[in-house]
Amino acid sequence: MRRIDPEGLVMETGEPENKEIWMVPNLAVPFVAGRELELFISHRDDEGRFWGTADMPPMRLGEVEFLQVETVARAGVFFDWGQPRPLFCPLHLVNGIVRPGMWVPVRLIEDSRSDRLMATMLWRKELLPADEDYSKGRPVKVLVMEPHELGFIVLVDWYYQGIIYHNQVFKPLRSGQKLDAFVNALRPDGKLDILLQRPGYLEVHSASTELLEKLKAAGGRIELGDKSPADLVYEQLGMSKKVFKKALGALYRDGIVGLGEGSFWLFEGDGD
Repeated sequence: MRRIDPEGLVMETGEPENKEIWMVPNLAVPFVAGRELELFISHRDDEGRFWGTADMPPMRLGEVEFLQVETVARAGVFFDWGQPRPLFCPLHLVNGIVRPGMWVPVRLIEDSRSDRLMATMLWRKELLPADEDYSKGRPVKVLVMEPHELGFIVLVDWYYQGIIYHNQVFKPLRSGQKLDAFVNALRPDGKLDILLQRPGYLEVHSASTELLEKLKAAGGRIELGDKSPADLVYEQLGMSKKVFKKALGALYRDGIVGLGEGSFWLFEGDGD
């Protein structure tokens, strides 16, 4: 913190230009001279001052998020995004008919003329075809957009379209949900087939490690086996029965666990 001004606190970025950032004090945050804080720069006022806040928004520049419509005006739409000022989407960037209370996916962009942050509902126009960097097994971030007859349409790393097929969905999904996922295939049209678990060997290795950790946390024994219902397996372990059986088989072959008809346990030596 650089100084305290009647209008707010004045911070400095620490960058070579030492740009000043103004912010309204948040009494829940203890402010001490010299303390470093992560700030979100929300806007620049008419005097050219940059204003920030310690309350981080749900999205960063370029990201897409489902936000609730706060107000609809002639000039555009205002969204609630947890900041003192609502996020404005100008009329020419509005898509379709929206009403207060609706949840709408928008991308956070910057108006180059005013340096102000704003929303666009036309985020689909900025989608790109994925390239060979998105190979099988690559970890990605996905945002669940909407259900599809084949599964769920997802936004991958904010700029690529993907799909999670129904037979790869092992837990409830909803629009607006953010997930860690993996690329299963890059299609000729540049769209991506997405998995919620690592494909192939990497999937089994990852699941085996996870299963071993859960076994240790459970005290060394879990009452599940090959004949356990798939929904019970998912309820207790958060993985599909197919992946569970592969992971359990890998641990058994490595001599790490013992198997029973309806349970498995951490193997600790002869006579166990």
